[in-house]
Amino acid sequence: MVTCWVNEQGTTAGGIPAGLDAASKVEDRQWDDFLKICHYCHHEQSSQFAANRQEYGYRCDRIVVRDGETIVGGAQILVQSTPLGKLAHIQRAPIATYDDPQVLRQIVRKLEEMAIANSYRSVRIDLFPHQTRAFKALEAAGFVCSSLWSSAMNSVVVPLNFTEEELLARMHKKVAYEVRRARNKGALVLTDSENAVDEFYDLHQATASHQEFPIFPREYFTYLWRTFGQTGKVQPFVAYYHDKPIAALFNTIVGNHMYFGWGGMSRDSEAKKIRVNYLLHMTAMAWARKHGCTRYDFAGTQPFKKWFAVDIVEWPHALRKVYGPAAAWRWKMMHISDNSPFIKRAVKKASYELGLTPRMPL
Repeated sequence: MVTCWVNEQGTTAGGIPAGLDAASKVEDRQWDDFLKICHYCHHEQSSQFAANRQEYGYRCDRIVVRDGETIVGGAQILVQSTPLGKLAHIQRAPIATYDDPQVLRQIVRKLEEMAIANSYRSVRIDLFPHQTRAFKALEAAGFVCSSLWSSAMNSVVVPLNFTEEELLARMHKKVAYEVRRARNKGALVLTDSENAVDEFYDLHQATASHQEFPIFPREYFTYLWRTFGQTGKVQPFVAYYHDKPIAALFNTIVGNHMYFGWGGMSRDSEAKKIRVNYLLHMTAMAWARKHGCTRYDFAGTQPFKKWFAVDIVEWPHALRKVYGPAAAWRWKMMHISDNSPFIKRAVKKASYELGLTPRMPL
């Protein structure tokens, strides 16, 4: 097994020039090709996700593990330079083909080396609940679950080893009522619309504008569909009423779990009355079941999601590790500041004012 790690800015971890920008683009393509076939990959590990974060001042480092010329594992690391030093953040990784524990351990070892070589002051890692092998590899290397500067997250999860009728019987009666009502009024959900991505995005953009939250550019969703659509790792669902798109979802699949990703709904008053979001999610569950998924995760417990609740699961806190001089002292200060509302507010205010915590699309 041969291991290398690459910095998307055009240098290796040791600071040696890696060549022209074209070489980085080739490496990005190879990385995305690996993600297409990796069972546990998520879009937050993609090259385009990194490119989006670079627009907000992050740098992207990447660990790549190869078997010969074939990538079999790795992790993409977002690095933020701050007055306190370089803070690294890994989302939904390490990942490996077949979730191989040996490869995962190798990635973690290289992460440790990279943290020292690149002078990271801390590394934060966010995993999905079912990434248990990656969790164990990180835990063995001294990463610990920490609530520091992050809140716990519970999520509504629906097991998919039931028929729709059995699920509706387990959910709040309002779900079955709204699903029947939407169907009776003629609402229809399609998964193979030729213009699904654009129709989803128009609705998503309208909702974001109304609720004032940042979103990815249209090109990002086009990229996701082009890159991962044929491998079944992303899927749009669009609801129509009188042949007009009125609501949509764009979900992601990681392993055998489907996650609610993004949504959008028309601001048209007539369309809003149909409450087609219930039918959308039940259709997404049926699609996920048909394509081998065993769980549908709503990624949260907002009020309307609780109507669907069959199980509630707790997502793990972020895993963290601190590096460099006075690591133990800095870890202690993080705990003290996290437990002090006054210090926490002051730090957050300074972070926003200095542009260290911009509002980014999720």
